[in-house]
Amino acid sequence: MPVWLVAILVVAYLAAPVVELRLWRAGRLSDRAVAVLLLTRFPVLLGVMWLAAGVHLDTLVIIVPVVIVIWKIGYGWLLSDLRDRGGELRSARS
Repeated sequence: MPVWLVAILVVAYLAAPVVELRLWRAGRLSDRAVAVLLLTRFPVLLGVMWLAAGVHLDTLVIIVPVVIVIWKIGYGWLLSDLRDRGGELRSARS
């Protein structure tokens, strides 16, 4: 995998939460959108890096259902947590 591609992915992975948090606090992103973005960032990054590194699709076929189950469990928990603590998190200054 080219070094520049890794660098772009890492920068995007690190910069995205900052942008998302500011948009969420400003009320431009809903709680559901933030939950989806938080939960899908890491699996998408891993999938892109694995495909670029040449991991066999058989391996991804095994891993994807596990990630989906974890995502479904985490989504409900994270969404309820964002809704419960939304007011205090939105009022906090970064």
